Amino acid sequence: MKRIASLLIALLLVVTALVACNNNKNNETTPAETTPNNTPVEKTYSVAIAVDSTVNANNNKVSNTALVLVLDDAGKIVAARFDSSEVTPALDDAGAIAAVASVKTKVEQGDEYKGMAAGSWAKQTKAFEDYIVGKTPAEVAELDASLIAGCTMQSTVPQFKALVAEAAASTLKVTFKTAEAITAGIAISTKVATSGKVSADFAGVVMAGGKVAATVIDSAEQSFTVVEGVITAGTVKASKNEQGDNYNMPAGPWYKQAQAFANATVGKTAAELANLEPVSDALAAAGCTMQSTTAGYKTTIIAAVGYAR
Repeated sequence: MKRIASLLIALLLVVTALVACNNNKNNETTPAETTPNNTPVEKTYSVAIAVDSTVNANNNKVSNTALVLVLDDAGKIVAARFDSSEVTPALDDAGAIAAVASVKTKVEQGDEYKGMAAGSWAKQTKAFEDYIVGKTPAEVAELDASLIAGCTMQSTVPQFKALVAEAAASTLKVTFKTAEAITAGIAISTKVATSGKVSADFAGVVMAGGKVAATVIDSAEQSFTVVEGVITAGTVKASKNEQGDNYNMPAGPWYKQAQAFANATVGKTAAELANLEPVSDALAAAGCTMQSTTAGYKTTIIAAVGYAR
């Protein structure tokens, strides 16, 4: 009898284990990224760029901060990349505004951007970027800056949150599909001309499988004059995307022509981008005739590809 009882108990334990195992299998779900045979599934994403261009009335410092934001089809953040540049127009020996060919962004400066107790601007910004992945823009709007580990820039985080909201609400989003893992990069090209114009070009790029999956660009210009040795800022202008149809050109609004150029980069590798003709009949046919500026946009796009992660 004892032997029979022992066998019954053993049988009961086996049945229980099988049931538990079966229940666990029932609770498993196939990851959305792959099919049961591990074949990648094509997913839909949207990407937008948002820009904040300001001029400090006290010292004429121009600050240009930008975000490229990638959302999945559920409206959650897949990637976010921020960068910012600062430049203050100055006089040259002749009393005119001194030209500046290139301005390093805060990310490009890395640890050279001093004076931050909790680490460089680039490192703190990356902490914020990583923290908001998987959240919706609405959830980002509710974040308390003090809760973000590795980022103590309480004065900057509200600007970041505003840029997330702006990008999420953009009517100029670009939608793309890919089955590959994606990376995103952003770049800012800032310069000062002797005419007193401070210009900044912005490019956000999404890479998938070593090729450009989507590109979005924007541009901002601020003007300064010199009167009796004093530099004075003009009216602060919104970015060209933000100006929309008000920034019109003979061949159509800037934002439409800019996106036509950005679309020409899709499907290309970094090496192929280097050979992209910034002016061509194909671009003109696609709606882009901005011959004097597309070479600069190309340079900024290539830089963004290099920063993608």
